[in-house]
Amino acid sequence: MAIRKCPACLTTAPMGAVVAFTNNFVCAGCGQHLAVSEASRVLAAALGIVAGYIAMSTAPPAYSMLGWAVPVLFALLAYGCVSALILMATADLRLIPAPTPTPVAEASATHHGPH
Repeated sequence: MAIRKCPACLTTAPMGAVVAFTNNFVCAGCGQHLAVSEASRVLAAALGIVAGYIAMSTAPPAYSMLGWAVPVLFALLAYGCVSALILMATADLRLIPAPTPTPVAEASATHHGPH
């Protein structure tokens, strides 16, 4: 399938919705519920881990009490940025069934209200 295209109507999904709501979002064209495929997620996570490792290994040494935190911070930022960008660029969408609405319990059934 094409990148960020709805399999039902071929409408391109916005990048922000693909990255922010990977498990469930609604297509703007046809109203179908979509999710990002597992292969796209694994690819984005793997490349993010590689970028984090590279950032951690190339971070400059910091000579202070919190010097150990600088490479970890760089690795975390690299992982987050690269994995999101890769997911924006390579997201393959799939149709999912619409979530079932959860029933709302009566206030008197909980036995916590006034008697």
